[in-house]
Amino acid sequence: MISLESLLSGIVTLPQEMAQLTVTSVTQDSREVKPGSLFIARAGLRSHGLDYLDTVVSQGAIAIVVEIDERWDAERIEDAASQSMTASAIPVLALEDLTQAAGVIAARFYDDPSAKLDLVGITGTNGKTSCAWMLAHALNLQSHACMIGTIGNGTPGELSTATHTTPDAVTLQGLLAEMHVSRCVSVAMEVSSHAMTQGRVAGAVFDIAVFANLSRDHLDYHGSMEAYGDAKAQLFRMSGLKAAVINFDDDYAETISSCLDDDVKLVPVSSRGEKHAFESGLVAEKIETTATGLAFDLRYMGDVESMHTGLFGRFNVDNLLLSAGVLISLGHSLKQAILLLSQVPPVPGRMQLLTKQGAATVVVDYAHTPDALEKALSACREHAQGELWCLFGCGGDRDQGKRAEMGRIADTLADRLIITSDNPRSEEPQLIADQILEGVADQAKTQIELDRAQAITLALQKAAADDLVLIAGKGHEEYQIIGDQRIHFSDVEVARRCFREMSA
Repeated sequence: MISLESLLSGIVTLPQEMAQLTVTSVTQDSREVKPGSLFIARAGLRSHGLDYLDTVVSQGAIAIVVEIDERWDAERIEDAASQSMTASAIPVLALEDLTQAAGVIAARFYDDPSAKLDLVGITGTNGKTSCAWMLAHALNLQSHACMIGTIGNGTPGELSTATHTTPDAVTLQGLLAEMHVSRCVSVAMEVSSHAMTQGRVAGAVFDIAVFANLSRDHLDYHGSMEAYGDAKAQLFRMSGLKAAVINFDDDYAETISSCLDDDVKLVPVSSRGEKHAFESGLVAEKIETTATGLAFDLRYMGDVESMHTGLFGRFNVDNLLLSAGVLISLGHSLKQAILLLSQVPPVPGRMQLLTKQGAATVVVDYAHTPDALEKALSACREHAQGELWCLFGCGGDRDQGKRAEMGRIADTLADRLIITSDNPRSEEPQLIADQILEGVADQAKTQIELDRAQAITLALQKAAADDLVLIAGKGHEEYQIIGDQRIHFSDVEVARRCFREMSA
């Protein structure tokens, strides 16, 4: 419990009679309001938190902080406040922008949990989940570590389902507080570009920030690559940062590093001989793809150690490099970092290998951007003895510009192509498939099967035993969004069922 004045000091001026009101919880979800709650009414895409004023009042909210927007302007909020004060004496306090304030309020309520943790924020178009998984597993071998991200939140092996890559600001602070109470020492957390622009990490203090890469994605939301990149860069401008681990093989690395304050330790990494990283950072050399995974040397400040991992795909060298850079920043030696990371299991839905004797090899991967699809196909090509099949679709109500580009990449790198549905949402699946097909030059090797389960079955029935089938786009996801319906669906489950039916 905390006073309303303590929560809102410096954010909004309170009348004296409201200052000592006792707040027992903070929430942005009207369904979670209970007696003593401070309700934060944010402006959303489809609705505003104040639309639920009657509900939160009846459920016992002690105060409401409201974000002003075009529909709920200051005058309308004042009218609502007058009615609320008359009916139940609940203060309604208006703010121009709650983007940053919501996180700060929540952090105060939960007593700044991030300051009590080693908090690592990972951003980039691809690789966030893999790095968070690697770090949580590696750190958990020595102390209690957790992760927050796309595949779940919590301790490795005990992840709860995540609804967003990065939770909303209030949920995040509550989650960090729970992790601290459970004696968690370190948290590896995915930080999406949406999270940065929407203030979801406001109030959090990151010890280490990680930049993996930047390639085309989410332009339906950000509008341009410049805006998308700047959203990523905001993580490196946050106060309290102690170290930054940056992939200098990416063209945007210099821009990211220019955001850092002088007192932030920079750990540059490279797997492609980037000079800046070679001179002062962490470098991967002598990279080999083996029958059992990857082998390479790591060089850091004059020390060289060899690493062997069962992870699949050359891009995992970059993910391991970034993770090693974080471990070194946390005080581990290069040798210790390699020892810990060598014990990390594969990430669910990230180059996940499925095999059955006498059948084609299947790789399930989350690749849903042009860059990720190119890397996944290139990695699969190194392991394919026969033909390489690619099965994928593109999400509806998302960036349409990447569809033909992904078709071109699949056409160039795969021997056989099956275009199917991903999460079509409100769009017509056939129209999405047609847009992908625009990028395909060799349509003779291409087939469209919009039923994703049927598409997977078709691929495994037609592929030879020495072929490799990449099922891309959904990875770990256990649902498919068709229209406004979210139905159970898993690429892994369907592929395994096909294997069983082939044995029957």
